[in-house]
Amino acid sequence: MIRFIKHLFKHKDYSYRQFLEEVRAGLRDHSLSAMIVEMISRDQGGDFLETMMKEADDTPSGRLEKQLFSYVRQGYYPYFDLKPDIRKAKEWDESPEGIAYYDAENKKRWERMNREHPPRSAIRILKTAELRKSKSGGNPDLPHSVEWPRNPQGIELDFLLQIHCPELPPGMGLPETGMLFFFYDCGEMVWGLEEENDRKFYKVIYSADPLPAASRERQTPGPMPETPAEYLAFECFESRCSDAEEIGEDIKRHQLLGYPLYIQEEDMAPGQLLLLQLDSSEEESGWMWGDCGRLFFWIRPEDLGACNFDHVKLVLECY
Repeated sequence: MIRFIKHLFKHKDYSYRQFLEEVRAGLRDHSLSAMIVEMISRDQGGDFLETMMKEADDTPSGRLEKQLFSYVRQGYYPYFDLKPDIRKAKEWDESPEGIAYYDAENKKRWERMNREHPPRSAIRILKTAELRKSKSGGNPDLPHSVEWPRNPQGIELDFLLQIHCPELPPGMGLPETGMLFFFYDCGEMVWGLEEENDRKFYKVIYSADPLPAASRERQTPGPMPETPAEYLAFECFESRCSDAEEIGEDIKRHQLLGYPLYIQEEDMAPGQLLLLQLDSSEEESGWMWGDCGRLFFWIRPEDLGACNFDHVKLVLECY
């Protein structure tokens, strides 16, 4: 009721009315998203909306969105005035013409991004029946000198996979000797948002020490049922920035290096390299990251060159 009264008193504010005309024009020419305009004008989304506005780009549409958000924070309620325009825009979005328009615009956007971000060499991780030292599931071949990492409660982290570096394609900037081990607390399933705290729930270990004759068994039960070991093979491929748009959630990809198949945040680790991406694959590996999400391990280029994996950053994203 208070907002409605404020709306009545501010209805004749000339600058505000002029601004609403700009928003209407943006809805008509499709430079503004009807869904985002509705969310802002109704002040829906809470902290997510606040974050989205802080990260809005400096394009004309981004500036209009931020200005609309500012009016809402001042007590205006623009949804009353914009409701008919939002409805028309949403109807057009769902029409064959609207769908074709946005498909074409997305294609242009991804072609531009591919031009701005050249392809990168990457490594696809595949299953193989061949007996190899690289594997996922089962138990790790931790050298006797390496302790199984534990979370703050003293429970051993879940073993994800190990990569025997001599089995990797050469010349990719990854270690050429030794073994990489990846661990994660699948019960706690941290997102990586609180980096200092979340770092206690995952670990990447590099070791060049001799491997033991037998795999190491964990001493504390994990939150997920143990899965049998699956041996891993690797193949090079050309990773493109647009892969994240073109590959749907029904297609799984585990990979090293290249561009991430991000779900929310394209630049989730500025200045860092994608070390490992693990897709959800519940039927095959028992992995389900949030709601069919992906787990990303990032590393600074200088740390990778020095074989220093102590500062790897983890990010979990899901749908």
